[in-house]
Amino acid sequence: MTIGFIGLGKMGGNIALRLIDQGYQLVVSDIAKGAGEPHLAAGATWADSPAEVAQACDIVLLSLPGPAQVEAVVLGAGGILGGAAPGMTVADLSTSSPELSQRLAARLSEAGARFVDAPVSGSIDQGRQGLLTVLAGGEDSDVENVRPVLESFAREVIHLGPVGAGLVGKLANQPEVRR
Repeated sequence: MTIGFIGLGKMGGNIALRLIDQGYQLVVSDIAKGAGEPHLAAGATWADSPAEVAQACDIVLLSLPGPAQVEAVVLGAGGILGGAAPGMTVADLSTSSPELSQRLAARLSEAGARFVDAPVSGSIDQGRQGLLTVLAGGEDSDVENVRPVLESFAREVIHLGPVGAGLVGKLANQPEVRR
């Protein structure tokens, strides 16, 4: 299975490398192409835009700094929505906004695509070791669709409810990340 991965910073970069270690083929993208060098060396393919990632993959993972970046990557020019195909699932690992997640889910749904908020909890090193915790929000079938991928880098995937519930759980559990 080919997985899209957008956002190759410290946490995202380690998660993406873990996915490659687990045998997934990755199509990666980041605003800084240099961030993808270790992934390309390990066999990943580069995409010049989030839309290109979406066109190449059935599952796209996001690991971005915050809500503004998540919104731009999904809805902006060259964004995922422009390349979304029916049946594609976006799983956002970022610490974002429950309200934004609900809005993105609605917009992607119009294109026949699905959305799961799946913020991660744990350290950067735990991402590489497969020891993160994921708090997921989304339709049951959508979370189950991405669960095997999430379990590749997480020791535990907890489905808390509909879209936005994963973020509510993370924000309630880690008040220092509230915006």
